[in-house]
Amino acid sequence: MNTGPSTWKLVLAGFVIFALGAGAFAAYGGLASSGSPKQRMVAWVKASGLGASTGTLQTDDSNVTLVVKDHDGIGTVHEICGVLSVDSLSANQELPSPNPTVTNDLTNAYQLEYQAANDCYNGGVTGTALLNRSARERREARVSLSNALTLVNRIIGSTVSTTTTTSPDSGSIFG
Repeated sequence: MNTGPSTWKLVLAGFVIFALGAGAFAAYGGLASSGSPKQRMVAWVKASGLGASTGTLQTDDSNVTLVVKDHDGIGTVHEICGVLSVDSLSANQELPSPNPTVTNDLTNAYQLEYQAANDCYNGGVTGTALLNRSARERREARVSLSNALTLVNRIIGSTVSTTTTTSPDSGSIFG
């Protein structure tokens, strides 16, 4: 395992973001804690930026696939995998959602993306086993993310727009 300065920076960033997420979790009680399940979910989707963070993770995931497939250099692989790591930790800060199943699915997706990013980073360009594990984790994360979005869409009665399906300035409260 690589324990160089870059790895420690990622670990430190992970701990900082986890601590911020724990604070957000504790503070969540005041956000959208009243109203119907639909009203609470709509408020949470808007406040959390779920559409944007989902689109960002989908883009990051695709970028990891591309740089590994194209056998880009170690610097590019480290950069793209590092971005996925930070973005998955950032998305995790917005939990919990008002629905425990959505929260569980998103938590699973974000943890898998984070682990996939670390495996990709540590696999570099030659660590086939770690790169294969990263690809598997990213596939599993996509399933959990899709399950969460399907449930959110059912609860709110419309589709959450992601930055991969609409322009970020679409005007929708979900995009």
